[in-house]
Amino acid sequence: MMGSNHTTRLFVLAGLALSSSAFGVTRNWVNAAGGFVSTPANWSPAALPVAADGLHFNIPGTYSVVFDAAVPTITSENFGQGTVSISATSPHTVTSQFASGISGSGTLNITSGSFTCNGVIGIGSSGSSTVNVSGPNTSLNGTSLTGLLRVGNGNAVTGGLNVTNGALVQTAGGVSIGAFGASSGAVTVSGNFGGSPSRLVTSHPVAGDVTLGTAGNGSMSVHSLGQVNCADDFVIGQNANFTGSLSVLVNSLVQVSGDMSIGATGSLIVSGVVAVSGTINHSGTITLTNNPNGDATIAASTFNAFNGSTTTAGGRLDAMVLGPVSTETAALTLNGSLDAGLYVPSGFVWQTALNIGAHPLIVRSVTPSRLGDVAISGGSITPIGTAGTLLAAGDSLIGFGTVNGPLEVNSSSTITATGTSTALTFNGLVTTSNPLLPVTLTGTTVIFGASGGFTGQGAISARVQSTGTITATGPLALGNGTSLGIISLGTLNTGLNHVTLSDSNGLSVGNATLAGGHLELVGTHPARTLNTTNGFLTGFGTVTCPLFHNHNSGQVSPGDVGASGIGSLHFSGNFASGDGLNPAGTINLDVHDNETFDMLFVSGTAVIAGTLNVTLEETYTPAPGERLTFFHAANVSGAFNTLNIPLGAVILYNTENIQILFPCPSDFNQDGIVDFFDYLDFADAFSSTDSAADFNGDTSIDFFDYLDFVDAFSLGC
Repeated sequence: MMGSNHTTRLFVLAGLALSSSAFGVTRNWVNAAGGFVSTPANWSPAALPVAADGLHFNIPGTYSVVFDAAVPTITSENFGQGTVSISATSPHTVTSQFASGISGSGTLNITSGSFTCNGVIGIGSSGSSTVNVSGPNTSLNGTSLTGLLRVGNGNAVTGGLNVTNGALVQTAGGVSIGAFGASSGAVTVSGNFGGSPSRLVTSHPVAGDVTLGTAGNGSMSVHSLGQVNCADDFVIGQNANFTGSLSVLVNSLVQVSGDMSIGATGSLIVSGVVAVSGTINHSGTITLTNNPNGDATIAASTFNAFNGSTTTAGGRLDAMVLGPVSTETAALTLNGSLDAGLYVPSGFVWQTALNIGAHPLIVRSVTPSRLGDVAISGGSITPIGTAGTLLAAGDSLIGFGTVNGPLEVNSSSTITATGTSTALTFNGLVTTSNPLLPVTLTGTTVIFGASGGFTGQGAISARVQSTGTITATGPLALGNGTSLGIISLGTLNTGLNHVTLSDSNGLSVGNATLAGGHLELVGTHPARTLNTTNGFLTGFGTVTCPLFHNHNSGQVSPGDVGASGIGSLHFSGNFASGDGLNPAGTINLDVHDNETFDMLFVSGTAVIAGTLNVTLEETYTPAPGERLTFFHAANVSGAFNTLNIPLGAVILYNTENIQILFPCPSDFNQDGIVDFFDYLDFADAFSSTDSAADFNGDTSIDFFDYLDFVDAFSLGC
């Protein structure tokens, strides 16, 4: 019986042992020198760990542990104090929980092999902890869609994860950094091995999101060829009570298959590449800084900047850029050359502060790129495509620098040029959104380049320098009234409108065309002048100035710029060809018939010199002795130096006008009058056999010439 009872007790104990192993026990590592997990003596209680067991590493000191094939699977692994380095000689799986920082502060180094967790991976649980995953053959894998990788997983603790030297951390579920209870979490992904980058990867398109600052402060730094691949959304600064930050430095990459959100407490720092397949929604702080490779990029389908956001950028913002409405507050500030927008409709729309500084800004959009409130100090704005840029209602452009391409300006927008030795230069055409409403440009100096100009009405109350084209669509005032109020005008088209030039001294009209309009020079100097130096004045209308000089290769050509080609120019003031120091210019006249021809009218005195060109319509043959008065003035003096006029015609200078007289045979001395002096002059020429006496043009001076002259003289003209 006793032997029977003893046997029964042995079976009962064996059954208890089997039961305990089946449900698993917690085994604590006890070997401070390190060793293999398959060595029973390294554990308390001592035994070979089985799949149902939980393993705890919580002794101080530094040691290494090798997971070999004898222990392929375990239920949970928890790391506390001390510095533990683990490696796996064959793939190792944790079915429930993989946690570090369970009690006290410690460091876990995963140096080689493949570790997989089917549950939660927590770093910094009840104590602070850092996990370092390093090496090209090292990976930490999370397979559960509901088991997050949590860094900063406990109340008010600190968790850190460093993925280096070509290692891989991958999870099907999401990544939460600063995950719980005012914790702090920090992740670094950096380095490569043999060209293979260190990587942090989430693989599930629905559950694989990354969150920085969930319920604590969370940060991530990706640098030195590191990569992060997020299969879902990426959130930076999720909780308004905590901060989230992502740094992606040169030669590094973050790819997001979903959207990216930067909350009000979130920050994104980029000198590498961030590529987002979806939308970036931005309410925090972004700093994009170009790198020596010139490839710093934030790319997305749409970049939405919301109220309160701050963006500092240089490099490439490769997205449809949409800023907040103009009544909200947000700023885009350049810290280097920035290429922003997409070549799609509304590819770049910014309605608030745009601080360009001294940097180049390239904007891309099929429709005009709205600029918002621009501050520029030596930088440039260049649109890609023909749509150009837009200052909408309430927008402003202040400073000095260059605007390339077309610029559309609303009547309620503001343009102000600043700087004493600088200018605001437009190398494209500035137009008004509504040509019937005036716009105002003010400040120091405004320059319109050769491919630039202005079309509209209103006032450019600044020093104006133009080699482009200025076209008035209504009343237009140019210049600031100083001695250099207008430096040059390029091409000026007044149309039917009154254009006022404000300069206290004088200037060249450039290439000016009037079409029924009025060109007026105003200023304080009584001797101020307009001139045609190396330019021309053409069309029909009125020019008002104390003195108009036509000199230095200048040309005055009255005439309708429409179909008829005939018109009159009226000068309110005095007129002079040349000024004694500069060579006189040219006057060009067209004559259609004796009632339709170009004319000039001068209210004051006219001093004539230079060249006169008169062109007759091919179908018009003037009658002998016909005279046309083409120049009128209060007083005329001087004479043209060069005449290009019809053969036989003469120019008659009178006190108050100038006429062209077409050939009259009997007016032998061509003084415009047929009288006895013509008879005497012919007789003198005939008696001296002067060639001028060959009246009938038969090359022989004889009695027939005398008879023909007498007949013509008797008829007059």
